[in-house]
Amino acid sequence: MKMTSLIPLAGRIFDLFDNNRDGTVDMREILCGFSSLKNLKGEDALRLCFQMYDADGSGCISKEEVASMLRALPDECLRMDMTEPGKLDEIFDHMDANSDGKVTFDEFKAAMQKDSSLQDVVLSSICPN
Repeated sequence: MKMTSLIPLAGRIFDLFDNNRDGTVDMREILCGFSSLKNLKGEDALRLCFQMYDADGSGCISKEEVASMLRALPDECLRMDMTEPGKLDEIFDHMDANSDGKVTFDEFKAAMQKDSSLQDVVLSSICPN
């Protein structure tokens, strides 16, 4: 992934690195953040991707948060079928197991483990290998 394609995600990355929530990211937070990113695997990688989508930090992902994240990504990061009408609804509904209009981390994790095509759409666009 080209570094320029991360520009739309800069605000979210900043929020994730700003551990003490003081509105700045110091060298320690940068080093810890990049070190953590380098070594993420399994559930930790899923949690980071979930946090990228959970823009308001509520612990749940709304359909608007998914749409906002996907709109922010450059076209080269998205699969071609993401622009099809109804595709976002289909993806969100697949993750929202209890149909309450929000996706918890457990629902997110279960959906990603169950459906590899969903992983391709949701994970690889923001958390490429």
